[in-house]
Amino acid sequence: MTKVTSALIATIVIAAFFVISNAILVNTVAHPDFAVAIGIPIIFGALSAAGFLYVFCHEKLFPFATVIEKRQEKAEKRWFRYMPHTGKVASVFLVGAAGGPLVGALAANFLIPKFRQKYYVVLVSGALSGLLIALAARGLATAIFAYIMHFFS
Repeated sequence: MTKVTSALIATIVIAAFFVISNAILVNTVAHPDFAVAIGIPIIFGALSAAGFLYVFCHEKLFPFATVIEKRQEKAEKRWFRYMPHTGKVASVFLVGAAGGPLVGALAANFLIPKFRQKYYVVLVSGALSGLLIALAARGLATAIFAYIMHFFS
């Protein structure tokens, strides 16, 4: 596979991930059932984190993974600068929860490549990331709606 083809596939994968995650975020804000609105981002966060980790661990099968890794390297280094004294697993967990599934999978591939339970760490941190994003979006939308209703009443 050529570098241009790998870069194109990597761009499509990242764009699809962001489009799907934004659609899920809109659904989280708009859905009336709280359990469904929170559950979907949790499941998507966990599964996408595990999927990205699988792709990054099997670079020979997925040559576009190196392009994605190089693009996300800057965000990963920024998060590691904030936590220099935490353990590797705790760092992966915190980076995954705060940075999202993609950055969490990159951190796991970089910091704990030989750790047997790295998929569990990434699944839990991706789920926590989805939960935090969903709760923040739901709370922000509720606050804005309440302010607008108060302003017009």
